[in-house]
Amino acid sequence: MCSGTIPASNLKGAYMTSRWETILVNNKPMEVYISEPEGPGPYPGVIVIQEAFGVTNHIERVSDRYSEAGYVVIAPDLYYRKGSRITLGYDESNFAAAFELMESFTTETLLNDLNATIEHLNQHAKVKETKLGMVGFCVGGR
Repeated sequence: MCSGTIPASNLKGAYMTSRWETILVNNKPMEVYISEPEGPGPYPGVIVIQEAFGVTNHIERVSDRYSEAGYVVIAPDLYYRKGSRITLGYDESNFAAAFELMESFTTETLLNDLNATIEHLNQHAKVKETKLGMVGFCVGGR
């Protein structure tokens, strides 16, 4: 897991921080990875949708790179109903488990998760509410 303060080379000496937070989706806790530039902002926000293997170290690094470029980023753990921060390796032996996890949520539950994520990002003190985007990796193309 990437966490702490990392130099943000694209922000001319600024820094970014990352952490895990918990938000509520229909009164159930869902963890989200947040990466943000230091400084007051406001910054545009980006939601990074995980890949089939979860919010992996790769997804955390992608989020951090967006943050280094001047975005507040949130990557929701969409498998939270099956366990906390489930990640799988990239080898073939995990493909079946990854697809089973991807099929474990419905369009309705996914939309609830994303709406809660958008709401959390919109309420973030550093985010310019009208400037939100989303990028998906595997699960995001569902």
